[in-house]
Amino acid sequence: MKRSILTALTVASAVFSIQAVADVAGGDILEFEPAEGPSMVSDGASTNKVKILRTPDGTLFAIYGEAQDVDINGNSLAWNAKGAKTQKPNDIVIKYSTDEGASWSEALNIDNTAALSSARGILVQDGMPMIDPLTGTPDLINDPRAVDYPGDSDKPNHRNVGNLLLVSFNSKYCPGGEQRFVVYPELFGIAVPYSCQYVSRLVWNPQSKSFNTYEAWGGLPYKTDQLTSGIRDAKQDATRGNKFAYVINWQEDPMGLKLGEAEGPGAGASGANVNHGTDIWYTYLPMLNAAGTGPDPARFVNESWSEPVRITRNVFMQGPLEGREIDTHPPGEYDRGKVGSSRSNIGLVDDNTIIAYEETKGTEGWEEGKYVRYHAFRFDAPPVGGEHGCIISNPWENARRVRSLVQSASQEVPLLFIYKQGDYTQGGPSDIMLRRTVGGFLPENLQPAVDVENCRVSIMDDEDPLYAIREEVHEAAMNFSGSRTVGGEPGTGQMGEAIATGANPLENALAHRGVMRGSTVLLGYSYVPDLVQFLDLDSEAPYNFMVRRSSDGGATWTDARNLTPLVTAESGYTVKEPRIVPTPGSGPKCATDPTDCQDSNVIYVAYGLQENVYDHYEDAGDVDIYMQVTLDAGLSFSAPQAITAGDALFGMPDDFGDFETQIKIRPDGRESYTVWSGDDGIAKHAMYRHGFVRGDTREVDTAHGTKSRVTVVPDEQSEATLAATTWHTLDGYPDVPADYDFPHGVLDFTVTDVYLGGTIQVTLTFEEPLPAGTSYWKFGPTHEDPTDHWYSVPATIEGNTITYSVTDGENGDNDLLVNGTIVDPAAPAVYSPAPVTTPATDGGGSGGGCTIGGGEPDPTLMLLIALSLIYVMRHRELKKA
Repeated sequence: MKRSILTALTVASAVFSIQAVADVAGGDILEFEPAEGPSMVSDGASTNKVKILRTPDGTLFAIYGEAQDVDINGNSLAWNAKGAKTQKPNDIVIKYSTDEGASWSEALNIDNTAALSSARGILVQDGMPMIDPLTGTPDLINDPRAVDYPGDSDKPNHRNVGNLLLVSFNSKYCPGGEQRFVVYPELFGIAVPYSCQYVSRLVWNPQSKSFNTYEAWGGLPYKTDQLTSGIRDAKQDATRGNKFAYVINWQEDPMGLKLGEAEGPGAGASGANVNHGTDIWYTYLPMLNAAGTGPDPARFVNESWSEPVRITRNVFMQGPLEGREIDTHPPGEYDRGKVGSSRSNIGLVDDNTIIAYEETKGTEGWEEGKYVRYHAFRFDAPPVGGEHGCIISNPWENARRVRSLVQSASQEVPLLFIYKQGDYTQGGPSDIMLRRTVGGFLPENLQPAVDVENCRVSIMDDEDPLYAIREEVHEAAMNFSGSRTVGGEPGTGQMGEAIATGANPLENALAHRGVMRGSTVLLGYSYVPDLVQFLDLDSEAPYNFMVRRSSDGGATWTDARNLTPLVTAESGYTVKEPRIVPTPGSGPKCATDPTDCQDSNVIYVAYGLQENVYDHYEDAGDVDIYMQVTLDAGLSFSAPQAITAGDALFGMPDDFGDFETQIKIRPDGRESYTVWSGDDGIAKHAMYRHGFVRGDTREVDTAHGTKSRVTVVPDEQSEATLAATTWHTLDGYPDVPADYDFPHGVLDFTVTDVYLGGTIQVTLTFEEPLPAGTSYWKFGPTHEDPTDHWYSVPATIEGNTITYSVTDGENGDNDLLVNGTIVDPAAPAVYSPAPVTTPATDGGGSGGGCTIGGGEPDPTLMLLIALSLIYVMRHRELKKA
């Protein structure tokens, strides 16, 4: 397999130079196949939001929206609200690969709604629709511009519990007679039907390498259920699953999708901007078997989804259309409320569901913005009739984009929230805030604490949270990203320390992501020091991807570390859509196959690059996607490598715009499987690349307390994993070479996963440059001398690094066996002979002759002495002859 761009030696050296500038450590070599560049999963038709799944047998599944060629009574198009243009309608399709992405199956359409129509729409911007004289509302039946609207489906969301796969999405095909529509005057009369919520289930058969079919599913390899009617507009669905159940939530807007106000960082029409009365809805599919040990496939196949229910309670009545609504909607009774909820995030903690979301304040303009609320309940006991969630944000600021990290309730910290908060509304500067729960996941378990007594009040009940929530009880959340002052150090705050979001009103943080595994938490976010200048000047500092790490469940944190130091104003790029992805749990073959055993210390990060352009005049083009890996839970990271065909940071751009990464990882973390969208200017394609970690790195203290890093890079057939890595003192090592100092002690490490007879390259990196005269010594047997002894080995020693090679079973491998394991005790040594002095005479004067000592020997003098001795010896030999 080819190495990626650089040789292993060059990469290992380059990694440290990056670390010196940007606090990014590492030496792990990420390699990708195909070596020549990514492959294409899709078949040429334009795609939308590709996702990836992996089942325990290693099969990969790519799921995406695919444009369909349809003709429904002369219409073949749908409206793309984000792109503000027409497009071919999408169906959701799935492909699988049983050879790690080298080839893919034919696409299976699990949707099949694009060629169907249940409503009418208008796709030309030519003024408002004609009006029905009886109702005064738009008449899409008789308007000559109206067409039969295809069942265009939005992005898929996905989850798998073992071999049980779930895919959720919403579609414009909503048979049943309740589907409504919305007309957009700001788009000069475009009229679009509401969406309804769908969910599909599939069962993978690892023996036959195919999807199972069932009589209960009509003999099909999938079952797709329509969960809603389209009487409200469904958007932003999310799914989770474990052995207890699958759960889904989504939002429903009674007045249809709002287009947004173009004040935030996105393209709008995402479902963040909602009408009053928008609620979060929920359903579940129970799966636990009778023994309580795992999911029951029969229940997954045969059980019905629970009746969808409102989780929030934002509607107080149904009423007829009013004002402008009459011109933009069909007649009927509509949900009425004072607030709207959106962008819900769902988690499943054992048998409990966690739902968090943002909700408008409903103060009718005098205090703009949103709260972040959350609910916790047993998955099969959602609140009857809905309830008001507990507010965890500062009610006087604008909070949104909440994400939750969850793990088993047996952990001390089972739940952690991160969200944006600031003084400004849409698009304004904000910081990332953090709260966690300790000992449970109810509001009373939150740290920093909230006003448990009043956090559920709502203006819907004529109680204003702005005044009901007591500031002295509702403690400030941890400011995870912000700085204490303008120009201060960002991302240095700690739990329990209140850093006001207005302390630095210029900076902005977004795109927060994270991983929580036991007491170890790794969180990241994109950060820009001055949002206004970034938006208005393409020469200003761009967004960078920052990470912080906690080893005690979020009680204390490292300072923020910039993983993207090469992304500068001079580079012309900015970071977009970062990802932090952990390894999955151990698979069923873990007892016999170590690659199926989870290594929770392995975490992947990825991010896209976008052009840094003047925001108001140019559209920022997507560029390339980069990946890094940490094998020690965030203590150190590998150098960034482009997974895409292009590599803009290192001067190799291509014609594809790459974005929206999705990653799956083998349980041991040594292989990755990544999909993303690649835009060639004509269509968006589902792209794929298979990644490998070729090497390992560890940071370890020397015997004398200084820092060092050990990096192993294997040949092309090996992976190489560092096992035990320890510095020892010289105590216990016999016959230490005379006239040598060992300033760091002796490094003892073992490398596994080496190809039989394979070679690894080892690089040792130290905090300070190594002294002149440093050499590298090993202690152990050799094929020539089976006893333990000291011997020097060839090594390249430059600055603060030592690089050398070891072959499995050859000298340097202490077990001298070709067994895929290399045992390597060795140490840097500095030649430092004891000084030689001549005793003084009785009179105290110096003796005659030459004295060598009192410092480093003179090389010229030593050469002359050596030549003289050779001359004398040869002269004696000639005389004997």
